[in-house]
Amino acid sequence: MIMRAMHDPFLERFFSRISREAAESFTDDQLLAIKQGFADQVGRDHSIDVRMSIPLLLRRYYLVFIAGPERRDHARRRRDRSARRLGKSTNFAFMLIVLFLSALSILGLLYLLKSAIGIDLLPDTSLGVWKSVREQFGLMFR
Repeated sequence: MIMRAMHDPFLERFFSRISREAAESFTDDQLLAIKQGFADQVGRDHSIDVRMSIPLLLRRYYLVFIAGPERRDHARRRRDRSARRLGKSTNFAFMLIVLFLSALSILGLLYLLKSAIGIDLLPDTSLGVWKSVREQFGLMFR
């Protein structure tokens, strides 16, 4: 059977959830129909699903951000946790970058809010950011 000879993550996952006898009873046409029937649903049932492609240094990289309620069973979560530990250097570095950018964004928004309200922490000192933002919005809405 051609479909079974191919390395297909969807079919591997599908076969892991059914009995061996049932898995062996499918024809290639049936497996193809099942795969096509589920094609629109695989990986698309998240509350937040952002996918984009970014050009960077003569190549394109894809970025995927998904979030939603946890639906995996306890055994699978434990298995995934051991395979993808936060302690791995790449995961740790990524989390540090995300935390840094989040903190920087929050601080920037707080600075803009402070400036909009008119709070002056250091008298006669300003970065001029709020003035620039007001001018830009003024140009946009003319």
